[in-house]
Amino acid sequence: NFSDNFKHYDWKDKAGAKDFIADAKDMGYLEGIEVLLDDMEIKVEGDKATVYPIDISGAFGSLSMELSLAKEGDTWMVVGLDAAGL
Repeated sequence: NFSDNFKHYDWKDKAGAKDFIADAKDMGYLEGIEVLLDDMEIKVEGDKATVYPIDISGAFGSLSMELSLAKEGDTWMVVGLDAAGL
């Protein structure tokens, strides 16, 4: 889940991320998507964590994504995302 505190250099906030994902879906970029977690590592430091790499391929091409997470209450929430080529 995306946190209300989510920030991104291009999408700006949670609403922007939601719009980007909806547009990608509407344009067919998410059809046949493949998510590979084989090389993924999770690094936790207190109430912060990073998850990398999440390798994704589909109609758009391929990319490696890094998620930044923060613990909000009892739940880990996505507060940032970086993906070269996105």
